[in-house]
Amino acid sequence: MARPLRPQNAFAERLIQARGEMSRIEVAQKLDVNIETLGGYERGKNAPPYSFLADIKALYGVSLDWLITGEGEMRPSAQPQLEPVSTTEVLPVDLAKLRSAVTSIRRFGQEEPWVNKLPPDKWAAMVVDAYQFLVTTPEEEKRQMITEEMAKTDRKAG
Repeated sequence: MARPLRPQNAFAERLIQARGEMSRIEVAQKLDVNIETLGGYERGKNAPPYSFLADIKALYGVSLDWLITGEGEMRPSAQPQLEPVSTTEVLPVDLAKLRSAVTSIRRFGQEEPWVNKLPPDKWAAMVVDAYQFLVTTPEEEKRQMITEEMAKTDRKAG
């Protein structure tokens, strides 16, 4: 039996709350993630990737606004209906950022072998998340995140 978790932050508490009656083992299997990784997210020890949040939203039926910020309803009763996109409409794409997103996900797959086992729709979701991050995140914030990740890597290596 999995040991009880002690969430270190409000996000982790909401993640556990959203899981409800499902066991960590069951969730880990459904999301194809290691139970220790899931436990790290639920303790607040590690931050999950964007693609994991999309999977959580789909599995638990929760609002990402609620999950991330605690605002709004956990499980909104009615989702707004999106207008269908015309099949003739072409959205502008920054090809350099799209290439960068694909390259990042491929590199991630090389570092984390489990990623290569994901079905194409999950890969596509990861590429979309990475592309949206590249398009919407201010450059200064990206530089700060890279600096923080490099510092973590240096601490682990040293």
